[in-house]
Amino acid sequence: MNMKFVAIGVVAIMVVAGAGAAIVLMKSDSDDKDSILTHRLLVMGNVYSDDTLDSNDVTVLEALVKGEEKKVTVAGNEIDLTDASLIRYADVNQDGNVNGDDVTVLNSILDNEVSTLYYENAKGEIVSVKVPINNLLVMFRRVGTTVAMVGASDMVRGFISDLGPGGNYGFLGFTGEVVQSGSEPNFEKIKMMNSEYSSTGGVTLIADATGSAANLEEGCGSGIDVVRMPVTEMGKSENGVVTLGYLLSYKNAKHDQILDKLNTWIDWNDSAKKKIEDALKDLKDSDKRSCIISMYNAAAATATINVRGPGVSEYEYTLQCGGNNLATASGSYAVGEFSEYLLEVNPEYAFIMQQEVYLLKNKVSAQTTYNELVENISSNYHGKVGVFSQFFGSGPGYVLSLMYYASVLIPELEGTFDITEEYKYFMGTLVGNTELAEIPAFVPIS
Repeated sequence: MNMKFVAIGVVAIMVVAGAGAAIVLMKSDSDDKDSILTHRLLVMGNVYSDDTLDSNDVTVLEALVKGEEKKVTVAGNEIDLTDASLIRYADVNQDGNVNGDDVTVLNSILDNEVSTLYYENAKGEIVSVKVPINNLLVMFRRVGTTVAMVGASDMVRGFISDLGPGGNYGFLGFTGEVVQSGSEPNFEKIKMMNSEYSSTGGVTLIADATGSAANLEEGCGSGIDVVRMPVTEMGKSENGVVTLGYLLSYKNAKHDQILDKLNTWIDWNDSAKKKIEDALKDLKDSDKRSCIISMYNAAAATATINVRGPGVSEYEYTLQCGGNNLATASGSYAVGEFSEYLLEVNPEYAFIMQQEVYLLKNKVSAQTTYNELVENISSNYHGKVGVFSQFFGSGPGYVLSLMYYASVLIPELEGTFDITEEYKYFMGTLVGNTELAEIPAFVPIS
């Protein structure tokens, strides 16, 4: 079975599994039969390969253990039981074997009876976490955004200074203690907090793969779980959101609220991607519009604009949205040199990201940055310039950048996405910061 992400349009509903609810993604009549198999939930036991653990996984696992067939059809989807990635997720209890014990453990998970879940982290390692998770230490910015988005902010007990009041991500409104300033976590404070909250399971440290300190596991020791989620990696940020939401909800007192928020994000995210996917089916290569994507680094001693080239996530996302990206390599240009670069390459659309701190901390709108930049771009450049916050180039809100690209790169989608209202919905309704929601993060391109 192909585990690659497939963009989908879904309706999210809740069903009861034992004492708790689970996310179920229902396909519409027009969907292809494989369209719900996203495999974004990276928890062991997800052998049906969608966004939840439920009876479909039990059916697949039982067929795998029985070993009489190479394929099984479940809920209209044909599952290849010989697929190595499926077998990897079948070892639910991680004892090195796939047998009836794994079926027993999976049923126990569905009945909310386990105290440990195994999952694949952002480094591709299979690790465990104690559940329920009640007390969080947040060690990375976009992980913090995900925590806020699924309604778990009141579980945060500590964070890096960047997430505290006055920090670049202070807009998330977390309360608690600073457990890291600069690059080195305060492991003694972390261990003290773990003891302080021992009656409710201790603390769980939430991080990413590379942006957080590499020595977190060693520094925290065996008594503190470090959960690393892939919230920024290209093509994997959705995995991080879905998996973290599931882990935070499991057996938690806020179980239903967290899953409800997660479902809301899934529906919004997947609906937009489905529109883009459908429009791309009819887009001819000859109709693809040219573009580039870059970032304005105004904080440097000399302001620069950094063009994103092949292999960089933002570049690849423009291709996924139907663009003909003309950049052949990444490169850094002074603002005046960038104007010359535009004249040389001559893209129809020049997308420029505003450093995220300008919006998130300084509350500078993308429109203000746009006004500054266009004054330095030659009047001989006749393409269109679009400016938006770097915050949406990756992470849980990255689908906003896809909407932004697609709305001008795919003729069929012109006028489909109201980027101003979509941004307000994400920042105001999903993340919960109504003040930032009113500050333009995208300059509409007309």
